[in-house]
Amino acid sequence: MNQVFIANPIFDTVITVTGNSTEVTYDSNEHTAAGYVVTFTAGGEAGDYDALRALNFVVTARTEDPAATNVVQTATPLVNEVTNIVVTYNGVDVTDRMSGIIAVDGSLKINPKMASVVANGTSKPYAENDPVFTATPRGFLNNDAPTPAQYTVTRPGAGTDEAIGIYTNAIIVENNGYVNENYIVQWHSAPFEITHNPAFDITITITGNSTDVVYNATEHTASGYSINNSSGNASLFTITADTSNPTATNVVETETPLVNAVSNILYSRLDNTRLFTSVIGYNSGDHSIR
Repeated sequence: MNQVFIANPIFDTVITVTGNSTEVTYDSNEHTAAGYVVTFTAGGEAGDYDALRALNFVVTARTEDPAATNVVQTATPLVNEVTNIVVTYNGVDVTDRMSGIIAVDGSLKINPKMASVVANGTSKPYAENDPVFTATPRGFLNNDAPTPAQYTVTRPGAGTDEAIGIYTNAIIVENNGYVNENYIVQWHSAPFEITHNPAFDITITITGNSTDVVYNATEHTASGYSINNSSGNASLFTITADTSNPTATNVVETETPLVNAVSNILYSRLDNTRLFTSVIGYNSGDHSIR
C-alpha cells in the first residue's frame, strides 16, 4: 500500500533573521552591533518572533557582534554577520522543511563628532601693539582637543586695518598639524576691535594775534596767530589756519577794534594716522590804535 505524505502548511513560512545594526557618533566609548531579530511571513501575513514562539517555533542563530570605539575602525562599516540559523518546531529541527530562511547581516558604524576651535575676540587701544591672540577648543572629549601648538591664531590685517573700529572675522585660527579622525573640526574666526586711545587726545586753542599801539602816523597790522596746547602733545600735529590780518593807520579806523578773525583751521598727524579726539578752539585777535 502506497503512503501519501501531506505537507504541513505550518511550515509554509519564510523566516528572516536580521543582525542588529548600530550607528552612533563618536563618544570615546566602545560600541557593538550584537544579536539579531527574527521575523516571518506566512500566507501573505507578516509577524514577529513572539508570534512564531506561540506556534512552538524556536529560532537560533549566530552573529559576529563586532565592536569598535574609533571612527577609523568603521571607515568601512563592520559586518554583524548572521550564520548558523536553526529552526525547531516542538523541539524537532525543521530548518530544512521551512519555505525559506533569509539571513540579513547587520553593521556597526561610528561617525565623526562635530567640534570646533574658536578664535577669541579681543581688542587694543589705537596705535598700540596687537595682543597675543588665543582660541578655545569646543566639543572635544577627554584629552582630544588640539593644543595651542597645533593651531595658529593671527590677524592678517595687522598693519593695514589700524583705524578705530570693529573688524569682523579679523582674527583667524588655522589648523597647524592637528589630526584626529574621530572629529570633524571647524575653525572659526572672531572680531577684533581697535578702541579710542586717550594718549592721542589733544585740546588746542588758536588765537589770532592782537596789536594795540599809540598813533605814530605808521600803518599797523594785527596778523597771524598763536597756538596754545592746553592738553595732549601738539608736536604730533601740523596745524595751519588763516587770519584776516586787519590794517590801520589812524585812531578813527579802530574806534571799534578791528578783528583779526581766525578761519580755515587744518590739522593732521605728522605720521598720517587718524586724530581720534580733538577740540580745536579759536579766539579772534583785535587791532586798535590809541
